Amino acid sequence: MKIIGLRFSPDSFRYAVLEKNDGIINFTNANNETKVCKPADLDNIDDICAWIYDEIKRIITINNDVSNIVIKTNEYSTDTKSKRTTIYLEGVATVASKLEGKPVTFKLYSQIGVSSSNVKDRMESRYGKTKKYWDSKIADAVAAAAASF
Repeated sequence: MKIIGLRFSPDSFRYAVLEKNDGIINFTNANNETKVCKPADLDNIDDICAWIYDEIKRIITINNDVSNIVIKTNEYSTDTKSKRTTIYLEGVATVASKLEGKPVTFKLYSQIGVSSSNVKDRMESRYGKTKKYWDSKIADAVAAAAASF
């Protein structure tokens, strides 16, 4: 079974592909692409949404045997422009995934058994870390995917 975990921010998104075989979970793209940055020339939200749609389809095409997509969504708190933008991007990713026949679920920290203060350390100790760009965003994506097995 293979699951993709996603974590969005206004200027990029992180994704983790986890695969479970014989009870062992592996972070299969840890040494490959895990960070996708918004092209600098995209300023309008409609263009950014179209870019996200294309990128999610590309990632699903590469990982066509994925069983589902899990999005680590923002925690509930004060509304900000940044959080609104990530919600739009999560919505676009949901549509792109569903149109590719992949079910989508959303997870909060309380649903994945970690917190913002310990997600990096806990995911690194369980699944290793990326060679580049290891941060809480990719750790969130790993945690969301891992909690879905």
